[in-house]
Amino acid sequence: MTKQTEIDIAYQEKTTDEDFKTLIRAVKNALSSPKGKLLCCRLKVDPAFQEFVVYQGTLTNVWGRFSLKRHDVYRHHLKKLLLTNENTKPFFTEEELL
Repeated sequence: MTKQTEIDIAYQEKTTDEDFKTLIRAVKNALSSPKGKLLCCRLKVDPAFQEFVVYQGTLTNVWGRFSLKRHDVYRHHLKKLLLTNENTKPFFTEEELL
């Protein structure tokens, strides 16, 4: 590998890491909003795989799984919150959350 290729790969990993952190912050802020607090959900982050889950109560009651490439939302109330909250609007569209 050339030096430029190594620099490009390092930049892509850094950008991906920053995007992932931004996505986590946006969902965290949405869940901390007055409407989000009604859901009583928590986040569990797995940095090794760059994904996180939103769950309620125990970790077996998963409401959604998120990564930079794929978003799976299992509860309508969480989907509605993510589509209407100002923090998460730029990240999600109706088609992505199906």
